[in-house]
Amino acid sequence: MVVPFQVRGWAPGTLTLGRSVRSESFVSADLVLADEIARRAVAAIEYAELLVVAQRERERAEIAGLHGTNFLRRCRTNCERH
Repeated sequence: MVVPFQVRGWAPGTLTLGRSVRSESFVSADLVLADEIARRAVAAIEYAELLVVAQRERERAEIAGLHGTNFLRRCRTNCERH
């Protein structure tokens, strides 16, 4: 059984399931379960991608904050000299 990973209207991959022991055909309950597994896998992948983006943005904000702090220190020092 092959179930597509559905991500916002397109299918970037598939989930492939097979049986090694029984040669019976899959039933509709199997398809429902496979769809749910594929849906959860896509949700986990999307969450992981969002987490990576959030971590990068946090790092950028921290760097920008450090640069801003250093800039303010230099401004204060220059103002105190004058």
